[in-house]
Amino acid sequence: MVDLSYTDRYLRSPLAVILLYELIQPLTHFSCGLARDTTLSIVTSRIERNDLLDPRWLHQDWRDSTHRRSAFEALFNPLGQFNYSEKANADLPHARVLMLRWSDGAVWEIRLDQGLGYWRTGLRHLFPFDQSENKQMAELKSASPRLEASNPHHLTYWYVLQRI
Repeated sequence: MVDLSYTDRYLRSPLAVILLYELIQPLTHFSCGLARDTTLSIVTSRIERNDLLDPRWLHQDWRDSTHRRSAFEALFNPLGQFNYSEKANADLPHARVLMLRWSDGAVWEIRLDQGLGYWRTGLRHLFPFDQSENKQMAELKSASPRLEASNPHHLTYWYVLQRI
């Protein structure tokens, strides 16, 4: 694989970052998959919090964009040539899209209907938002939350398109 990119407005919580890592990291186990020389790009929206509530749970949004950036870098830098960027919410498409490109020109586009922000933890899972970046990164790397849909009456779908 020469290029992997993911665009999602809603990568705002530690849980969403963990889920994206768990989706992408297994691609390192395949000979034609993610390698150290693969360009790995993630684009998400800037954090714009309007409420005054402090987050406590793993599925809640970060208030500090530097902590979120550090989380991405800690998890994704070892996987490839990592690029991270933030844009205004209005400058990003609503679709959550994972693009995989190979050296032979093949491209797979995977659209995640409700993205990764749709999921919640089955049990309340505290996250140390108010602690150091090192403590937060340690928690991210060790977390193995039990997932459930945020609304079991609304299904989520993934669409896969292959382009040659």
